[in-house]
Amino acid sequence: MLGVGIYLTPRLVAQQVDSPALYLLLWSFGGLVALAGAVAYAELGAMFPRAGGDYVYLRRAFGSSVGVASGWLLFAGVFAGSIATIAVAIGEYQLPVAISGWTSIQFNAASIDWPSLGISASWAQLAAVVLVLVLSAINSLGVQLSIRTQIAVTLVPLLTCFVFSLFALVTAQPPTLEMGSSTSIETSVTMTTAFLGIYFAYAGWNAVGYVAGEVRNPARNIPLGLLGGTLLIALLYLVMNGAFIALIGLPGLANTPEAGTAAVTLLLGEQARVPVAWLIGSSMLGSLNATMLGGSRIVAAMAQDGILPRTLGKLSPRTGVPVRAIWVQATLGMLLIVSGVFDALIELTGIAMMAMGGLTVCALFVLRRRAKDQPRPYRATGYPWLPSIYLLSVISVISMQIWRVFHSAAGSQRWFPLLGIAAFVVLLSGHHLWLRSRAHLEHSDQPQRFE
Repeated sequence: MLGVGIYLTPRLVAQQVDSPALYLLLWSFGGLVALAGAVAYAELGAMFPRAGGDYVYLRRAFGSSVGVASGWLLFAGVFAGSIATIAVAIGEYQLPVAISGWTSIQFNAASIDWPSLGISASWAQLAAVVLVLVLSAINSLGVQLSIRTQIAVTLVPLLTCFVFSLFALVTAQPPTLEMGSSTSIETSVTMTTAFLGIYFAYAGWNAVGYVAGEVRNPARNIPLGLLGGTLLIALLYLVMNGAFIALIGLPGLANTPEAGTAAVTLLLGEQARVPVAWLIGSSMLGSLNATMLGGSRIVAAMAQDGILPRTLGKLSPRTGVPVRAIWVQATLGMLLIVSGVFDALIELTGIAMMAMGGLTVCALFVLRRRAKDQPRPYRATGYPWLPSIYLLSVISVISMQIWRVFHSAAGSQRWFPLLGIAAFVVLLSGHHLWLRSRAHLEHSDQPQRFE
């Protein structure tokens, strides 16, 4: 959860609101929505402690076709695209500042340029490829090493951000928390635009579900990880955004591309820019490592169910991790990094991923009826009201974004958000038709009896 979102999305949210109180209220609501989803995922994860996350839950509730469609979209779209996006962001934005005193390399300049082959890659892309290779190697050595790496690159920025934000709130002028009188936020579309940025910043609260098969005492630790992590980050985000408002102000925040560095340099001076780059880079590295942990488990789960070659689902006898799945994911991520198409991929699958999150929460309601006797070590807190809040927010956001697509004056790219849903429908229909044709062939192969 603590990745690039909290540093980049405050500007997008600040552009849509007219008062600090409304700004902080939206971030609070984002935390409530994430928690509403987390309680549903916690029950599902404790019921089915198997690697794969949404893929496993949707397959159990709605059948193999929905599971296959969601699994392919998650693996080939969201996770691979996210890996490429985060890795390149580190190479383009954080690494140049972090090592600015050691090298004069222009990271946006070409490092590989073969026009005859149509290949051109920047130093930032090359650095991103190296990051993916290193983290894939760490993940291949065992889940314990991966988790230690995750703790190291997450705990330091988390504590530092919290302490700095508290210090800023104490020393800076406290913000005036009055609701504004402007009507700019009163339209549903504008509110949705602001909330989308917050939704992105909170993304990752469900990540532990993807590695559920490797969690010790899943009945206790999966709910604890989901709920505890979400509450902790919600508190951190509120404190950090309070510090951003106190130091930069709402109008200034609306014009600040990256809030973390701007806030620290205002308080401590330009000399803090390099340490901040290392800090933000570390949290982004943690986000990248967590994404790679989760995505590879989807590959393994699909392989174990026969959707992908079964060899990809085999666990290493020495480390107990799906090594082949890890490297298949790494290969796809590196291809996307070099190709530069990952941004379009994320945009293509954005709404579809939100829709699948809503479907997964729906799976909780379905399984409460269909699997009444299934052991439930944890039962969703606030059921059915909290999960319903998550569903209502997802339906509202998707509806408003579809409305924007049809009423936008932009070119053909305005349809990109709907193509992810179209891909999901095509995958779902294709697998369903394949199952029907296979069943028909098996039936026709059986000897017929005539009277």
